[in-house]
Amino acid sequence: MHPQYQKIASSPLGVSSDAYIYSAIPIEPPHKFLAISSDDSLSIFEVDSQTIKPISIKSNHHKGLTCIQTFTTPSGSQAYVTAGRDGHIRAFSWPNHSQLWDLTTPNGKSISALATHPSPDGLLLAAGTEHADEGLGDVAVYVWTLHPTAAPTLVRSYTESHTDTVTALHFAPAGAPRLLSASTDGLLHCFDLAAADEDDAVLVTFNNRAAVHHACLLTNDMVCAVGHDERVSFYSVREEPELGEAETKPGPWDLRALLGCDYAASVRPGAGGDSVIVAVGANKLETAVVPWVGLCTFRVGLELLKAPPEPRFEGEMWMRLEGAHGEEVVRGVCYDYAQEGQLRIVLTCGEDGTVGMWRPVEGAAVERREKSKKDKDKGDKAHRFKPY
Repeated sequence: MHPQYQKIASSPLGVSSDAYIYSAIPIEPPHKFLAISSDDSLSIFEVDSQTIKPISIKSNHHKGLTCIQTFTTPSGSQAYVTAGRDGHIRAFSWPNHSQLWDLTTPNGKSISALATHPSPDGLLLAAGTEHADEGLGDVAVYVWTLHPTAAPTLVRSYTESHTDTVTALHFAPAGAPRLLSASTDGLLHCFDLAAADEDDAVLVTFNNRAAVHHACLLTNDMVCAVGHDERVSFYSVREEPELGEAETKPGPWDLRALLGCDYAASVRPGAGGDSVIVAVGANKLETAVVPWVGLCTFRVGLELLKAPPEPRFEGEMWMRLEGAHGEEVVRGVCYDYAQEGQLRIVLTCGEDGTVGMWRPVEGAAVERREKSKKDKDKGDKAHRFKPY
């Protein structure tokens, strides 16, 4: 059994009628949010118990808007940073939207991934680029330091580690200055940012054997990745396998077979450093009578990082939103917790060009759907859903 959620409101936020809404993030929780869309617009909106209220929209925010992150300035105020295929990374204060700085990648490379992390000196900012078929050095990961009283400084350029578009960047949550990068070339690298030389900086490389679309560091030593084949895998940074010889610990697990879904929308570290929350969805008639999107927690015991591996899956679909965005793919799921641990609000962003708001129905619960044999056998390439 899991809590039942009801769609309370939906809004296009003023974006173009043919636009996708990629993601929404809280900027002043629990009421104010930012969203980015495929028409290059940045939307600012707020929610209450029953409605989604668009506040403003910035058109042509980038030429090819791809990423958005929030961060806290050295003075303690909120700010946000956006990036795009125009090679620009721009930061703005909140709530007056004054531009704080404008960076460009070397040679104006298109940006496909972005990450921020507080540091003793201010802020670390990482950007990954798109594949432009220009040979070695075409795809890169760049890292800047942002000091309270000085201009941003480019401190690391990793130009030889990936050969295809960088899809995810994630800083280690604490301790050592580590950065995880993932790519459609199937590789995941964990960089030691203290090392200037790229060869020295690569602590470990994992071959996921499939293009990676979502990845994160659960701890300084544990990596979670989801590939285009919708399989979730875990890796230990403490292992140092040869390239192509990495062992998954545990998994990989096919999310489609386990959960009866079509695609994964996002991954996010869970509490405690031994779990990850995966957002998955289904919108095909052969998979789901009613389209849905849900959240599942994979809990991985730390003992699984020891050799020999002891695969053990502890997953539970603990939130399911029936109806989702109809036949359209859900691109992003944004949620926060009430004090008692229950989700108090869930926002979904879809390729139908709307943001949906969901709240739990008091006292209501629905049973987890058992997977049919058709779900369990579903692995044929013809049935794989590729929303990317």
